[in-house]
Amino acid sequence: MADGIADRFARSVAVMRALEAACARPADWRDDIVEDALDALRPLTGAEMASLSYWDPLIGAHRAVVNVGYPDDVAALCDSVIHTDVTFQSLRARRTPLRLHGLSGAQLGGAVGTQIIQRNRFRDGLTHCFFSREGRYLGYMNLSTSARYLDDSSCDVVQLIESAVAPLLARASRSTRGEASEATPGGGASLTVREREVLSQLPSGATNAAIAAALGISTTTVARHIEHIITKLGVPNRTRAACLAVEWGLSPAAA
Repeated sequence: MADGIADRFARSVAVMRALEAACARPADWRDDIVEDALDALRPLTGAEMASLSYWDPLIGAHRAVVNVGYPDDVAALCDSVIHTDVTFQSLRARRTPLRLHGLSGAQLGGAVGTQIIQRNRFRDGLTHCFFSREGRYLGYMNLSTSARYLDDSSCDVVQLIESAVAPLLARASRSTRGEASEATPGGGASLTVREREVLSQLPSGATNAAIAAALGISTTTVARHIEHIITKLGVPNRTRAACLAVEWGLSPAAA
């Protein structure tokens, strides 16, 4: 038993080292290394399928880094709807892995449960969200199986490699923001015009009432816009949203 645990730990560390190496490599090397790492992760966790996706605030959805085993249409659908799922939103808030096995019918009643898990008859799975050191949401990993249950240590394995996965997702996110900033001055392409105006006010530390007065709208409307901005940008609070506004060069005049 002890030898088996030691072997599993050593293999988990090997996956982590491979992901760390991927982050240090040029982009054209990275995908193959990440795919190999996720492929090695599958037997460690008992998963048949594994995927890793990052949050793109400019489109308000996730984008795949690599997919091993999921049908392409299933992975793409998951990336497009998972952020709208109430159970996923709860998972993102608590920041610990979530196992599919044991979830209630109510927890499986959202977009992911009905359109992906039940439709594809996944028997078990695991989803884990990743964050930057500053608390910015970066993306998620999915593991799924149709024929068996995941290994009981799967949550521990995923958390062990967390420190190597987060920098990869951060790098992918930075690359996207950089490309979008060239195409769309100020970034934030998924935000509406009004949301951009509200976002541009945040770096000054203005209150909702002050923003409402400046834009000629109600404080309730400002609060709703800020809630949407935080969700679309994948940040934990208005302070981090304000930091992105500064990074993108947004100002009341520019917005």
